[in-house]
Amino acid sequence: MSFRDNPLKSLPTAVTQRHVTMLARRWISMADRIVCVSKRQAGIVSQLMPEVKDKITVSYNPPPLLDPHMKEAINKDPKPLLLYSGGDSYIKEFHLLLKALPRVLSLDRGLRIVLTGSYEKVLLQRLEKLMGRSRGRVKLAGYLPYRELLGIKARSWALLFPSI
Repeated sequence: MSFRDNPLKSLPTAVTQRHVTMLARRWISMADRIVCVSKRQAGIVSQLMPEVKDKITVSYNPPPLLDPHMKEAINKDPKPLLLYSGGDSYIKEFHLLLKALPRVLSLDRGLRIVLTGSYEKVLLQRLEKLMGRSRGRVKLAGYLPYRELLGIKARSWALLFPSI
C-alpha cells in the first residue's frame, strides 16, 4: 500500500521527515564553513539554502596517489592508447562502442585500445572478430586489480565513455 492509497497512514512519517529536514537545515546554517565536492553541489546547496551561500567552499576530491613506478609510466607510450573500463554494460553504452571501434581504429594505425570488465559470450565473439581484424591493437584485459588499472590509466591518452 502506497501513500496514494492511504495518505493518512503515511502522515506520521511525513511530519517526522519535515521536522528532521528543518533541524538539519538549522544545524547546517550554524556551521562556520560548508565544504562541497563540486561546483554543481555548491550550486544546489546555495539554491536550497541561500542563507549559507557565503559559507560554501568547493574542495574537489584529490586524485589518487601514484606509486613511483606508475609515475614513470606516465606519457611513456608513444602510440595512442585508449581505455574503456565499462564491461558489456548496456547502461555504459557498450553497444555504441562496438559500432564505433572499427571506425576509430581506422583513424590511426598506431592506435591501441584496452577493454576491461566482463563480457557475455555473444559479445566476446563479436569482440574476438574485431580483435582479429585489428591485428592485436584491441586487447581484452577482463577484470584488473585496482593498481594495474591505474597503471593503464596513467599510460592512456584518453578514457572512453560512450554513455555521455
